[in-house]
Amino acid sequence: MPVLQDLPELPCDFQALRGLTGQEEGALLQPLMASLREHGPDELIVTPLASRLVEAARSQRSSTFNDFLSTWRLSSEEGRALLTLAEALLRIPDKATAHHLINDQLTRGNWLGVPRQSGLMVHLAGLGMAAGKRFIKDEEALSGRWHQLLLKMGDGVLNRALQAALQFMANQFVQGEDMKSALAKRQNGLRYSFDRLGEAAQTGEDARLYTEAYREAIEALANQPADKPLLERDGISIKLSALHPRFEYAQWRRLEKELLPRLRLLSDIAAQAGVPITLDAEESERLEIGLAIFSEMSRMPALRHWGGLGLAVQAYQKRAPAVLDFLGRIAAEFRHPVPVRLVKGAYWDAEIKRAQQLGLAGYPVYTRKVHTDIAYLACAQRMLAHKGEFWPQFATHNAHTLAWLEACAQKQRSDFEVQKLVGMGDAVHEAFHKETGRPLRLYAPVGSFQTLLPYLVRRLLENGSSQSFVNQLADTEFSTADLICNPLSQVEEPPTPHPRLPSPLQIFGSRPNSPGFHPADAQKLDVLKMHLPKFGAVPATALVAGLNKTSTRGEKRFNPGNADDSPGTLSAASADDAILACEKAAAAFPAWSQRSVQERAGLLRALAEQLQKARNELLNLLVREGGKTLNDALAEWREAVDYCHFYAAEAERLMARPQALSAISGESNSLSLHGRGVFLCISP
Repeated sequence: MPVLQDLPELPCDFQALRGLTGQEEGALLQPLMASLREHGPDELIVTPLASRLVEAARSQRSSTFNDFLSTWRLSSEEGRALLTLAEALLRIPDKATAHHLINDQLTRGNWLGVPRQSGLMVHLAGLGMAAGKRFIKDEEALSGRWHQLLLKMGDGVLNRALQAALQFMANQFVQGEDMKSALAKRQNGLRYSFDRLGEAAQTGEDARLYTEAYREAIEALANQPADKPLLERDGISIKLSALHPRFEYAQWRRLEKELLPRLRLLSDIAAQAGVPITLDAEESERLEIGLAIFSEMSRMPALRHWGGLGLAVQAYQKRAPAVLDFLGRIAAEFRHPVPVRLVKGAYWDAEIKRAQQLGLAGYPVYTRKVHTDIAYLACAQRMLAHKGEFWPQFATHNAHTLAWLEACAQKQRSDFEVQKLVGMGDAVHEAFHKETGRPLRLYAPVGSFQTLLPYLVRRLLENGSSQSFVNQLADTEFSTADLICNPLSQVEEPPTPHPRLPSPLQIFGSRPNSPGFHPADAQKLDVLKMHLPKFGAVPATALVAGLNKTSTRGEKRFNPGNADDSPGTLSAASADDAILACEKAAAAFPAWSQRSVQERAGLLRALAEQLQKARNELLNLLVREGGKTLNDALAEWREAVDYCHFYAAEAERLMARPQALSAISGESNSLSLHGRGVFLCISP
């Protein structure tokens, strides 16, 4: 990561977006809820349509995949085992490790406990899993030649059976392994947005291959009827992280030189071929640079009036309404609507864990699904009410959401298209199309089985979630009324975060998490840059027994990343200083050990506070003297703060009172812990 002085300035004003992630969701939701209640459609219109969609979908025979989901939910041992195998099995290069993974996961579940209403394929799969479990148990009881024979006979069969099952699941969500097979499976009357499967590029070669795959996909779509309007044609979805291995804020200058030309090339080809492009939404830390790239592309002379460049917006992000405001300004500047695919979002678990790991002030996403649903409707209302700014593309599988969108569009006299993932929500969307005639676009992944695993796991998590509409639709325990409930009637007043999800700074409960910030948080980085000038070259001296042991022969230190930069001079302690320190510590020990553990723990917590107050100076030294990246320096500083709080809490837990021990009658035994004296630690 570049030094702080070299961090880039993005070519857009994002002040309206910044700071929203740290705000309470209730404060953000209140105005959205008020707008929906004032301007939203009448539920007396929404409810009947939503009810008809659910009943029509449930009247159709359940798909085999829905049978799998309803039988082995992700909350069950069997569901978690299948998810683990789906995510990991094909990544394992050697048979022995794959064998151990299968053994570990298959023995966890009750594969014979399949409900009667499950389909034939699910029953057969359950029997196969149960047979595999018995085989593994038998194998564990044997040894020698019989063990090896059974291993050779069964391992290959079991591996092939499991891979066939994973292939079956994958086929639910993938249009084809290549563009030729994907195009051959197109259905008349439907629109498509093809996604060449692949996650973020890890190397320059990855980025080159992904760019070529996108180019081939665009060229394969170039022969569409010339009289068909641009935004009604089949298009392509592009992940910006696939075009560059360093798609991150700190690398903006590289992205300008390397990623933008690749995207410009693809966009030029698409504009000439009449193929619309949608830039896919990714993790929240990439939002600003994604918007900056979209803005730069929109301003290119050859593309500024094209109108075929769209963007996906995630409603589960707290910044979603501000993103729409940003896109609305671009639309007003170039006088044509921006195609926007509104999605709820597919990285929720990762966003939550990342915020906790980094010690952020708040989560970038809503912590309750009902809050995400409300945000989605509020964003949709904003898009439908501003017809000149957006071409709305609503991606959802929820019957109430679809009915609400139709009622809102009729009220606003607006048009829109709906989108769905291949393999999800077929019955609901078929019923919706028959009722309304709204155009439907399929998000159609294209790629080999090996490249689809991350995508497949996200789809399994979405489908298998207990709060997923697709999952609940297949569960007869949920009534139609439950499925079509207006989220405004489900939300608490006032709205509060999920009670089982503490803030990132409170995840440890008894002690605070050390505060941090995201390396893409421009506001925090700007504060650091402002403080840098006051940290010039400083002397570092040995402090022994409260005495400053400055040497007359200080050693000048240099920045390992910049030989011209000297953060200061170092005066090392002498051997006599070290002996003096040990003597003073030993002399102080008796009095120190008599202090209460609460007092000593309090001093550690006070040290943590001082470290936090000196954060900017310490980060400056870690980067300039230690030669660390800012990310590593921040992690080291946070670790020091965490250690202070952790050891303070542990000392109080272990030493605050004696621990009672078991004893025979007539005895009372207890264990108390005390300091042992002075220790010398030579750190690496």
